[in-house]
Amino acid sequence: MKHQTILAVASMGILPLGAQQPSTPPPAPTATLPEVTVTGTKESPSLTVPSVEAARENLARTPGNTSVVDAEEYRIGRSSSFEDVFKSVPGVYAPARGSDGDEVKLSIRGSGLDLGYHLRGIKILQDGVPVSLADGFGDFQSIDPLSLRYVEIWRGSNALRYGSTTLGGAVNFVSPTGYDADPFRVRFEAGSFNYYNAQLSGGGVSGPLDYYVSGSFMSREGFQEHSQMDNERFYGNFGYRISDDLETRFFLTYVRSRSDLPGNLTKSEIENSPRAADPDAIAFDQGRDVDWFRIANKTTLKLDETHRLEGSLYYTHFELDHPLFWNPYFLNGLGVRIGTYDSFGGELRYLSEEDWLGRKNRFTLGFTPAVTFLHDERLENDFGRHGPHVADGDFTAVNYDLYAEEQHYLTDKLSVLVGSSFTYSVRNFDDNFNSDPNGDQSRDQDYYGFSPKLGLLYEVSPQSQFFANVSRSFEPPTAVETVGLGGPSGDVLTRDIDAQTATTVEVGTRGEAGRFKWELAYYYSWLNDELLTVNDAAGNPLGTVNGPDTHHQGVELGLDAILWQSSPAPVVTSAKSPKAVAPVQLQGGDKLTLKQVFNWNDFRFDDSDAYGDNHLAGAPEFFYRAELLLELSNGIYFGPNFQWVSRVPADYANSLYADSYAILGVRLGYRSSKGWTIFAEARNLTDENYASSAEPIADARTAFGPARVFHPGEPVSFYGGFEWKF
Repeated sequence: MKHQTILAVASMGILPLGAQQPSTPPPAPTATLPEVTVTGTKESPSLTVPSVEAARENLARTPGNTSVVDAEEYRIGRSSSFEDVFKSVPGVYAPARGSDGDEVKLSIRGSGLDLGYHLRGIKILQDGVPVSLADGFGDFQSIDPLSLRYVEIWRGSNALRYGSTTLGGAVNFVSPTGYDADPFRVRFEAGSFNYYNAQLSGGGVSGPLDYYVSGSFMSREGFQEHSQMDNERFYGNFGYRISDDLETRFFLTYVRSRSDLPGNLTKSEIENSPRAADPDAIAFDQGRDVDWFRIANKTTLKLDETHRLEGSLYYTHFELDHPLFWNPYFLNGLGVRIGTYDSFGGELRYLSEEDWLGRKNRFTLGFTPAVTFLHDERLENDFGRHGPHVADGDFTAVNYDLYAEEQHYLTDKLSVLVGSSFTYSVRNFDDNFNSDPNGDQSRDQDYYGFSPKLGLLYEVSPQSQFFANVSRSFEPPTAVETVGLGGPSGDVLTRDIDAQTATTVEVGTRGEAGRFKWELAYYYSWLNDELLTVNDAAGNPLGTVNGPDTHHQGVELGLDAILWQSSPAPVVTSAKSPKAVAPVQLQGGDKLTLKQVFNWNDFRFDDSDAYGDNHLAGAPEFFYRAELLLELSNGIYFGPNFQWVSRVPADYANSLYADSYAILGVRLGYRSSKGWTIFAEARNLTDENYASSAEPIADARTAFGPARVFHPGEPVSFYGGFEWKF
């Protein structure tokens, strides 16, 4: 699909927002300059990977809140973690977990709050192909923020077109192709706590073949004791255009990650010694070593101008060596965990955009099978050395998702969407450890779920919409919930757990007009059987179980405003030689932009016997972030940023909180027209001691001593770097 980009000429007086046209023509004679038009494809030349512009259009047609993050937006500063990627996305809570820069607590609309590490309740994809395990468990170690072109955020049921049935929705990390990658790009970042991050990447096109490859290395000592980390990542995708209507693309990922884990801190340690580590983390040499390999393929067949067929297949293998502290009488997952994961899956999707009944129409039908085989061993941790085996088992997770969506335009501006998914899941555990003190803990469980959705979209203009929807979500438990590593006798304990379900209503608007661009949504979810680590009414710990009825409601607001913009300065050629006059090139004017994100989270129990109407633990009620950025036409950019977070409950009894905090940062950079960029930034300029996140527990009052559940936030720190592309 072609589009036109009109380059304004000074004689036509076309100026950007906020500029004034000259009241009188210049006295000197001027040449009449022709209008210059540059054409290009709005759709990516790749059939398998849409361009960022096409992705924005696609998400804007969704009757629910969605977002796109252009990687160029976060590359103007440090870009080492997904806290950097998501910090300006409304409705996404993604604080770093202490000094472990590879880990964030990613939650959308309260998804997976109870999980203290990695994530649950959000389907993770790369280039539209699943990365999450079949049981819904996931993390970010296989994805490098620097190897991305853009990120799609599909909240809640808005992710149905990817087969997601979860409360949080889906996040799709999209990499460049040879069509939009720079032929060569080098980047280097360095900063506080011996932080280094380097990347080499490049791409190109040769006939029907296009390619993109990226290699990176990241190392940091971390601001806490015992938090050294080294990551090496390779990523590549290789596309082949078999014909004008058929393209296949292969994706390769290899990751080697070695991390020392500092553990959690008490509230007193957060306030007085946030750079310390949990003494047990040092004594038992806690860490997480991962070797990850993934190969995937995505093929698109364009049947005609309005119909296409997409298919994908993937295989992931990774090995985990995960020493934690050892106590045979402590519940839930301790000792040394040795895991081998093999995941297989794919998707077959049919899309039609053929008009129906004389109106625009869009139909999607898809099937996504996935299976993960996990061989899991647990050993005693002999103060940093592997001790005797205490558990051994095989876990099998299977997911089959069949989904369909029909979006029909009742008028030119109003469309209705009807969709549903049907899910069949298996969670089986075979206990191989014949000398288990607790006996054979083998257990087979299966789950069925039906998740309908109804949505309305009203397009006020091509740039703005109103939307509303009602939907159901369905989440079977992961291996972490069904198999507890660390029973009262040092054994595993399996649990009979039901799937978490929810009914959600959502209303909102998004768009841009004049100086403003916005995203605004309100949602309310009624949850049944939410997966929580709670106590019973008598205060006895239950581990991870289906909790009492809860609700999640909130507001997601993103508002960008251009506060000031100067008139661009046109480059004018000499009027003495009109025959030799070249097209006028419009230089970008100076601009001052304010970007703001505000989230309100109200996640509560509904008249629970044990917790009444208490807040759920793990998320703040209020979150606000703002950045003021001045961009000058000479390439310099500068601006401060501010973040305020209300207190975070750390237990479901609401007896312990991480205090509210406010932090200030600033960044400065220069982007050259010749393709190179330099930048510097400072974070937490006032050196506040604060907890960035908390791992939920049932009741801090029943803990053995002060609850060790907090991750410290980054102290005052400084970073700089450069990037060169051509």
